[in-house]
Amino acid sequence: MTAAMEPGAQALFDKFGTYILPGRVSDPRRGIEEAQEAERIGLGCVWISERYALKEPAVLAGAVSQATSKIRITGTMYATMRHPLVTASVADLMQALSGDRFRLMFARASRPI
Repeated sequence: MTAAMEPGAQALFDKFGTYILPGRVSDPRRGIEEAQEAERIGLGCVWISERYALKEPAVLAGAVSQATSKIRITGTMYATMRHPLVTASVADLMQALSGDRFRLMFARASRPI
């Protein structure tokens, strides 16, 4: 948000977010830069999806939480791919690490294993 932005505009921008690292990626560090830019322009949230290999939302959310200070972080995880205790542990740790900025979204894009 710029210093000249009106308070009403900030409240509106806070409702918008962006999806970082869309599609396949070769350098996941780019997601940290994308999150920092989203925070700089005043967006309220970033979403991180799961894709095997270079898009692990738990790890990326941890990195983003330490590279930003205000933006909310939503990690999307496949509900059927982790044990529920592991998923709950990730969410609990991310809440503590991020200062209550983490949100968890479940997806079902893979068959249960």
